Order: sequence, then C-alpha cells, then structure tokens
Amino acid sequence: MYEPNDEVERSRLAPGRCLVGATLLLATIAVPAMDITPSDQKPGSHSTVATSDGSIRDDELIDHICDSIKAHGGQVKDVKLMVNSCYGGGLLDDMQRAFGPGGACAGIPWVAGTASSADESAWGWSDDVVDANTPNFQLGSHWTNALTQPAGANANNMPGVLRGGSASNNVLGDMQRARNRDFRGPNGTPQREHPQVASGNGGHDIMWTMANGKHEAVVFGGAQTDKRHINNVNNMERVLEETWPDGTYNIQKLGHTMPGATRQELLNAIDTAASRLDANTQLVVYIDDHGGSSFDLVEAGAAIADALIEEDTQLQVEIPRSWLTNWYGNYFASRSEYPSPGLWMDVTFCEYCDYWDYRLSGEPMVFPMGSSDPLKWIPFDFYRVRPGMNYVEIYPSLPPSSVAAGTPPGKPVPQAGEGGLRFSSMELFSGRANELQSDTTLQPGQSGAWYNGLRDGEGLYVELLDEHSAVVYMFTYDPDGNPAWMLGVAKLVGEGFVIEELLKPEGATFGDAYDPADVNYVDFGMLAMHLPDCGAQNPASLFILPPMELADWAVFNDFGYAQLTSMLNCSGGGGHVNHPWSGSWYDPAHNGEGIILQVLPDGTVVATWFTYDNNGEQMWVTGSGMLNGNSVEIDQMVVVQGPTWGPAYDPGARSVSNWGSVRISFDGCGAATLEYDSTLGFGSGRWDMQRLTALWGMACTE
Repeated sequence: MYEPNDEVERSRLAPGRCLVGATLLLATIAVPAMDITPSDQKPGSHSTVATSDGSIRDDELIDHICDSIKAHGGQVKDVKLMVNSCYGGGLLDDMQRAFGPGGACAGIPWVAGTASSADESAWGWSDDVVDANTPNFQLGSHWTNALTQPAGANANNMPGVLRGGSASNNVLGDMQRARNRDFRGPNGTPQREHPQVASGNGGHDIMWTMANGKHEAVVFGGAQTDKRHINNVNNMERVLEETWPDGTYNIQKLGHTMPGATRQELLNAIDTAASRLDANTQLVVYIDDHGGSSFDLVEAGAAIADALIEEDTQLQVEIPRSWLTNWYGNYFASRSEYPSPGLWMDVTFCEYCDYWDYRLSGEPMVFPMGSSDPLKWIPFDFYRVRPGMNYVEIYPSLPPSSVAAGTPPGKPVPQAGEGGLRFSSMELFSGRANELQSDTTLQPGQSGAWYNGLRDGEGLYVELLDEHSAVVYMFTYDPDGNPAWMLGVAKLVGEGFVIEELLKPEGATFGDAYDPADVNYVDFGMLAMHLPDCGAQNPASLFILPPMELADWAVFNDFGYAQLTSMLNCSGGGGHVNHPWSGSWYDPAHNGEGIILQVLPDGTVVATWFTYDNNGEQMWVTGSGMLNGNSVEIDQMVVVQGPTWGPAYDPGARSVSNWGSVRISFDGCGAATLEYDSTLGFGSGRWDMQRLTALWGMACTE
C-alpha cells in the first residue's frame, strides 16, 4: 500500500508501533548566543490579528507599535511580542522590517514568539476539557500553556516554563524551552503546531527582569469565543505579575471576558503603554485571538490597482491548504462557528459594476449592491474553494434596464465609456480562524465503511488509528465511469477530520509485471469529513476538493453519509474475537497497492483490493466471505464501473463483473497470505502480506 515519506506518519501506520512522544528538551537549551532572523512570507501574504469587531494586519500592527514608541520620544529598553493565534508567525518578519536595519525603529532590541508559523493553525483545548468542574479549568492554548501554566494544570502535568519549568530569565531561551514543551509542538504526540521565535538588535540578551528595570505590558484578548482564550489572557497576566517585582510594572489587560476587546482598544492600549516608556522600561505585548491570513493581490504584483476594468478579467490567487484545514477544523469543532472568508476591495469607480458577475474559481460571489461605501466585502462559501491555485474572475455586463430590446440571448457587455470598475486595493481574507481543537469526539466504533444510500456503489473506508489520526480510502469512479480510488492520512479535529494531501495512485500494472516504481501519486487535493456522534442517526458531511489542475474533477460535497459497517460498537465492545485483523494489508514487493479488511462482529470479512488493471489504470475489486478459523475464502470478488464522478452520479449506471476469488490466511496479527484466481484475465498469484495499519481500540494480544 502507500508508505508515507514522513517519519511521524510512517510510525503511525507501521505494524506493531504506536506514537511515542519524544523526550522533552527542558534543560538542554543554552542561552542563545545570537539573534534569530525570522523567515519572510511570500509576496502579498499577511497574517492578521482578530479583534471582537474586526482585524488588524501584521504590518499595520507592528507599524503602530513602532510609531507609538517614536511618538513618545523613542525611548524604550526593549520590546517583547508574544502571539497565540493561527498564522501568528507572519508578524515576525514585520518586526524585523520595522526594527531592523533601515526600519523606522531600527536599533531597538526586540524578541518575539508565536504559537504557529505564518501558514498554519494554532491548537488548544476545547471547552469540554477546560470545564470549570475539571482539574483542567486553567488550561488554555498549548503554546501559552507551555509558558504560563501552573503545575498540575497542564495536560502533561508539567508547569509552564515561567511557572517553575526551568526558566532562565532569558526571554528567547525560555521561548525556545516553551516551543519544546508545547503539548502539540515539535516534541508533541502528535506534532501539530510549530512555534516560532526570532529576535533582533541584540534581542537574544533580553531578560524578563533586570536591575532597576520597569515594565509596561498590554495583555490582549481579541475574538474570545472559547474558555481557553479567556484562560490564556488571565494566565499571562498572572505569570507576569509573579515574574516582576511589585511596583515595577503596569499591565493593561483587555478581552478577558467574551466577546473580547476591540481593534481600537488594542491600538489605544499600545499608545498608553508607549506614553510611559523610558530608556529603562520594557514593552511587552501579548495577543491571544483567532488570528487570520490574507493575500494582497496588488502587493503580490497583479497590475490591477487604479486600472479601469471594462472587459473580462481573471486574476490568479494561491490559497494555502492551511486555510482550508482551519475552515473545516473550525466547522467540525463548532458547527455554529462558520468560517467567513471573503474578498475585500476599495472601489474608487463603479458604473454598472454592481450588476457584473464576480466568481472565485467559477463559483459566484455576490457583490454588495446599492452601497455608497467604497470598501466592498464580497463573501464566498469556504467549501467551494480548491486548494492551491484559484481564480478571481470579473465578468462585466450591463444591467437589464439598459439592454436594448431585441438584444440576442447571451451576456450583454458594456462598450468602452459605458461602465467600468476601478479599485485601489484587492485582498483575499481567510476570515477569523479559531485555533483547532486537540481533543476529538470520535470513537473507535466509527472505523468502518461510510456511504450515501443515494450514491450506492461508492464510499469511504475510515480507519481511525488513535485519537489523533486516521487513514481514509475513497472508492469511486472517474468522470468517464472508470473505477478510481484515493487515499490519505487525516488529522482528527473536533467532530471530524481533514486530509491535507489526498493522493490518487496510478500507473502500475497488475500481477507479476507490477513495479512499485511505476506508481505515480497524483495530488488529488483535500478531503474533509464531519462525523456525527458515534451511534447517532444524523448524517455525516463529506467535502472533496480536487485542485484546479484536475479540470474534469469537480468540487464535491455531500451531507448525507452514514456508517455502513463497523468492527466495534460505540462502547468499544461487541466485536468478533479476531477483529484486530481488520485494517490495511500489503505485500512490500507491491508497495502502492493493498487490501482493506474489515472483520465484522458476525465473522463476515469485507475485503476491498485497491490495485490497477493491465493498462496501468486504477481498479478496485471487492467482496465478502465468512471467517473460518484463521482464513477466509471469498468466492466472488467483483469489479464495478459505470457511474461518473460528482453531482451527476447515477447508481443505476453500475455494471458489475465477477473478477475472481481470493483466499486469505492469517498468521497471527502481523502476517497473512493472499492467494487469488481471476476469471477476468488477471491470472493467479500469491501475496505474502504484512499489516500496515492497526486500528484504534483493536489491539492484538497475540
């Protein structure tokens, strides 16, 4: 089957292995000897700080900090910035720009740390884990926990670095310690976020406390919708109070209650802190919020600003997969908190333009009509976006009232001088992105086959490996009605999972001529799925997002999936004595193809073989038989074709052919033999198989 290149993912899939967290590096990090330069973002890419009433872009926020310092005399000992939000790492290169050589605040020592990089989500605990009636009531987000949590409150029962966790008084060094202590950081199980640290102008020597030093701090909570956010703000305030001597500090705490603090409150608090700075006073800014990301098309080089648009226009924009992961993760964790992405334009001229068609990769966006406000926010549905390259499309047309009688059918297009659109800026926003939840509501009993009864003949196999990850296989048909299959490793988030890299293997030929080197893993985009509570009757939701490069494969979403098979019940029991044989199996000599087995409670074994035909095209064959001792014989494996991909799927178009028979004999939990005999021209043969996946809750005792 598919062997992931990533060592962490490989360890999840390897037989007999489980994820083991690496030993935390707590006392081995020396005080940094030099500054750490942040990585630059791609041209046009920005991180945003969410507030209760809007957002602030990374360059605007850092410039405001710098301008406030300058406006009050430019005197400050140093600047410390901490950001716990999605995409927060995007603020670090702006610190370097503003405070580095040639910047408006050049020479001021600074140090900064963030929970995540510029292109990824941050992670934290859900309200259920942080409930006031649990020992975890003080838990917040993982990175802030790693800095501030008191002993006994953290999920790994370890205090934050600044709460007895080997603090060094060196800020950069302690941020590096926190990065390694992060419950979902580089040493976490599994790794989910990548805290960033950087410094400049000798910032590697900045201390938390110093002789005769004073401190001005802004501790800010923006869009506060979860208990973890409130805890983050309160914990940071407490740890600063405990760290600094009495009488040496002022702390402005904002947003420690829902819905959080406003944009202007943050800017005003920074101004107030700056007004009290002097050469021996440190400035600390801590920000906790949802965060966000944006793509500025003008800044990225698109020649569209202040140009009159009168003809069809298409602009390329690359949407990071991290945006989609966060959208679906937020949707699955809290169905009421829908992501709200959109396109922002500052329109300087508009004649008839509010009648035009605006689309994102073919999907309509609704232009706000009738408003005199030049700032136009055009929302779009997050589940219509494709990973990677997308297109912003503008199609001019005249309003119906101005179209002359007798105009032929079609789209009337204005002539030169009869209408147009001009704008000074155009920016694509991810919308406010809440942190992803580390805990999940999924259960081992939800491993199995899922399908929509109205789309009989296609579906998914979901193999939950543990409470963090899953392997998913989809069996379906291509746009021409031929068998097709995809697979990927999923991240479990809240009530669902997201596969950031869905793969479509192709190219190898069946049987003795099979060569693993012939397998080409085509990028098939992303897959996301929301599952109901285990045993619930409400349906699951499936989203499949092929990239634009696969033009024949439409974006597909379906809200009517149900569980068809399961090996365990929702309490983790009720399974067949040999249910641990369930999972993915393969012959290493045939890496790139394999067979999925499900041992159902009554002893039925469902087998689906994901393979290729004699021409290198994808093929999957499936069948079932009763387990007899340590073996199962399936007399009729079938191959199906006929229906087509996407909304036009017709189960009545299925054509079922008898492919042949297979016999599988098990040797314990880790080895098996597969013998096949095809009546459809694929010959006979034998596989020496080994287990690839061991399913959650189905440990083998042999």
